[in-house]
Amino acid sequence: MSGLVLTAKLRERLGDGPPIIILSGDTSMENLRSLQHVGATYFISKPLNAGHLPEKLGNWCPIEACGTIRPGRPRQRPDPSTRPTS
Repeated sequence: MSGLVLTAKLRERLGDGPPIIILSGDTSMENLRSLQHVGATYFISKPLNAGHLPEKLGNWCPIEACGTIRPGRPRQRPDPSTRPTS
């Protein structure tokens, strides 16, 4: 199954909620337009720069809500006891 078909199926099933980040070596304008058309949220080209994925995820999920994401390290979630209470 191609990334385009998979992305379209995921969008059908999940709606607009979660981001779909595509990692591909095909950086042609045709491919980029196709990915946008089927609902991909972000595109990262290969070879992968380790900083791009956390950057894109940070755009969708604020660090305060999701914890910090550091390349090569496990994800660190904020300590719930330090969160402000309403």
